[in-house]
Amino acid sequence: MKLNDRQNELLSILQKRERASVGFLAKALFVSEMTVRRDLALLEKEGLLRRYHGGAVAPEEYIEYPIGVRMHVKEKEKRALADAAEKYLADGQLIYMSNSSTAAHVIPLLKKYKGVRVITNSIQFLLMLSRLSIPCTLTGGEYMERERCLYGTVALETLSRVNPDLAILSCDGITPDGRITAIDEHVTALERVVVKNAKTVIVLADRSKEGSQFPHTVCRREDVAEVIVL
Repeated sequence: MKLNDRQNELLSILQKRERASVGFLAKALFVSEMTVRRDLALLEKEGLLRRYHGGAVAPEEYIEYPIGVRMHVKEKEKRALADAAEKYLADGQLIYMSNSSTAAHVIPLLKKYKGVRVITNSIQFLLMLSRLSIPCTLTGGEYMERERCLYGTVALETLSRVNPDLAILSCDGITPDGRITAIDEHVTALERVVVKNAKTVIVLADRSKEGSQFPHTVCRREDVAEVIVL
């Protein structure tokens, strides 16, 4: 697909700002909001950005890049979030970890604790945990290659029978009224079950996630022990 000058400028703005509202883009490009929405729909179809309610984000923040790449985007911030989450770790825990590039940075911290076990839907995490000799159970389910994770009916059934001591989740957006939202409906379905069953749930998110709304609601702030935002 050949982009026109306006669409190229729109993508340039997103690369610099990482996210922008429809209103901001309309003013920056001197066009109507309707024109911006049409461009966003077209560019999303081409995989060049990801829309959310009222705006769009640059693709490197979200699922257009595989998890192995996203782990190294904003790596400093993700390590800081993992360090902030360590206060919830303890010996002997059963921990659920979602297939999140932020949660991945918690894995090296687990080697400090005795008797820790992990349940996850992430093939990527299984490989990382095996290198540290930390016991890991996979949920089973259908395989999503880009994310190296499992989802679907089997994964849901597995998680419905498990009561983790701690669940470590991430998100794509946090609305002003406190809803934790996500892009992918399959991941959302798994995390809703985990929020219901886990003894303690924490959500890790960098500050760029605040104020954004995505299609699927995982839970609300009051449903978890803490939403850690750095």
